[in-house]
Amino acid sequence: MGATTLETRYGEAQAWPADLGVDASCVVCVGTNIPIELITASGFRAVPLVARPVAATPRADDLLESGYGAEFRSVLEQLLSGAADSAALVVFDRRFRDLYYYLKETVRLGWTPSLPPLHVFDLLLSRSVDCSAYNREQLRLLAAQLERSGGAAGPARLTGAIEAANAWRASVRTVLAQRRRGAGSGTAVFRALGAARVLDRESHRVQLDALHTVMAGTPAAASSGRPRIALFAAETLYHDRLHTAVESAGTVVVDEDSEWGSRLAGSDVDPGTDPAAALLAKYWADATGRELRPFDARSAFLRSVVDDAAAPDLVVVHVPPSDTRFGWDVPAMVRMCDAAGVPVAIVRSDVLIDDGHAEATTTVARALDRRAAG
Repeated sequence: MGATTLETRYGEAQAWPADLGVDASCVVCVGTNIPIELITASGFRAVPLVARPVAATPRADDLLESGYGAEFRSVLEQLLSGAADSAALVVFDRRFRDLYYYLKETVRLGWTPSLPPLHVFDLLLSRSVDCSAYNREQLRLLAAQLERSGGAAGPARLTGAIEAANAWRASVRTVLAQRRRGAGSGTAVFRALGAARVLDRESHRVQLDALHTVMAGTPAAASSGRPRIALFAAETLYHDRLHTAVESAGTVVVDEDSEWGSRLAGSDVDPGTDPAAALLAKYWADATGRELRPFDARSAFLRSVVDDAAAPDLVVVHVPPSDTRFGWDVPAMVRMCDAAGVPVAIVRSDVLIDDGHAEATTTVARALDRRAAG
């Protein structure tokens, strides 16, 4: 497909030092499980703050304990470096709530006087207990915080924001459908989707529609002989290094269990007569990550991929050295793939370093050789 404007914008989202281009009209969002529609309806521009693959995070390292990985350190480094200082508000989702508490302490100590107000949208994700009352209160608290920051979201504005977001989601899905059949480079599409970090949704929608037109005329992977790959990673894919390592083995990535990839759009919001309740239902249902309970909830996307009529030729599971939790799920994931007849390659190297990137490519190539040998 060649380089696209969207890939260039993705490059901006990976650059360091970070420049989010925020001002008092912006709400910085740390994590993807935050109802952007409510922020937009309140009159703010929602700006994602996502980890960047940087070599050094000295400020974050001074604060964080050793158990936190590169993603959390990168996010905290950006916040301590002033990336969000001009925003009206910073909102964290539940996964990043630890960073909220660290930053509240830096504010108390007078170390970060320029930080804007901080808020946690603490949406509980359990499927084992009824969290609906608690989650409704979390939405009310977020709306109240947005109002204190100068915003106001009436029912009509919220419905309009939901409709605009649904239109963007439809465009995301058309591109994902083309990639799923193996049209073009999976890495290039992942980058195009990731441009949502720096583009407003309407601009992103228009450019995705143009990309879809190009992809619709691109031959599928089956006609070019490239094996189709689905990625499942222990850590958030805030970078494209796993994609480039896997595709360097002569494959095409058609799916990844990532909120910046195949999970970007999720389901639509049906505002009906209660748009706030519909927002909660959508963000609860579409939540990703290790906090989902039980395992059946965490593995639902994997099941949908391997049970599909167009199942991938290989599932790549990435368990880097820094993982402490995801690895416990891997045996059950492998059994699920075996039952569906889809082979698995487990990559254990750190793809953010060059030797680990090369090792991942070799691991995938060997898995494909074993598959070809029967």
